[in-house]
Amino acid sequence: MPFHAYKESQVLTSFLPAHRDKDPEVYARRMEDIAGKISLIATLAKMRQLRVLVVTDQPTLGYFEPMPLQIETTREEYEEVYLNNLTEALGTEFVPVPQKALLDEKMQTVDEAEARQVAEKWIEEAIALRGTNEAEVVRSAKLYLGMKELMDEYDCGAITTEGYGWPPLGYDAGPSQGLPTSQLCTEGIVAASETLTDCLLTQQLGFYITGSAGLLGDYTIDPLSDTAIIAHCEGTFKPYGDERRAPYLIRNLPFVEENTGGACVQINYPIGETVTVAKIGTHGKKLSVFTGETVSGEELFPYWDDVLGRNKLAVRTDAGALLENVDWKTFGNHRTAFFGDHRQEFKDLAKLLGYEVVEKDS
Repeated sequence: MPFHAYKESQVLTSFLPAHRDKDPEVYARRMEDIAGKISLIATLAKMRQLRVLVVTDQPTLGYFEPMPLQIETTREEYEEVYLNNLTEALGTEFVPVPQKALLDEKMQTVDEAEARQVAEKWIEEAIALRGTNEAEVVRSAKLYLGMKELMDEYDCGAITTEGYGWPPLGYDAGPSQGLPTSQLCTEGIVAASETLTDCLLTQQLGFYITGSAGLLGDYTIDPLSDTAIIAHCEGTFKPYGDERRAPYLIRNLPFVEENTGGACVQINYPIGETVTVAKIGTHGKKLSVFTGETVSGEELFPYWDDVLGRNKLAVRTDAGALLENVDWKTFGNHRTAFFGDHRQEFKDLAKLLGYEVVEKDS
């Protein structure tokens, strides 16, 4: 059957001739291509086994997304379509639990000595503490241990929580999950703040592809500097999917008084590296993906480290094309990023899912 017969279907194709190539490099590329596409199919099989803990008082999707502009009818109808699409395409299960289960119960019963041991390790491995102190780091360590206990209790392999501290949602004493989320991602447990479920799903897919949970953040497009910026307060310490680590500072949350609100991280990711920025849009059955090169944010704007999220990535790309094709309605204002060029893998995943690839940088 001709290959173009599969063009509009959820089928990936590869090329293996009846006779082995004379050039061993060509043959090796063929085998690598086949193995990679089989791995993508295995990725979707793993997603069907995944249970995600969603810690929120606004079940199931939480406070931050969908944004109002993403909802055409009612939030209830949006969530119904979203969860139906999630079950159909990925088979992943969301398990919502109230915030009190984490903040009032698990976190309050964490062993003080164990939390202090975690905090001391974070501090020892950090470049410095800035705007926060050991006591606040211990509070975030308690949250980290509480998150792990709650995941074990509900048999979940990933977790997303509300953004403690801003907005407080009645839990203004809750510490930042920036450090806990970063630690979990570094351990290979995908975690996301602000109940950003589509970001978490993208991070989980990316983890299976790259070996790294990447980072998520608010998304800005600047066509005059030809950059896209991802900014938040967490991310993996292992951007390459291996044992190499990026240096980090432990900081207070932005817009929060110093030495309050727990602790988050500023991770100094490498510049001059290819990155892939992506996000799945479960409700709209779409996938956004583009690539670019990391550049120094300090050369773009003054006070780079102190503007918006502590953890930032500036990506040189065709920002004009991105702005032309941006789809805020489907994807909201957050994206995820992974080091390396993984555009084709994400496009292949979209094909397997039957999702449309949009927001191209060309």
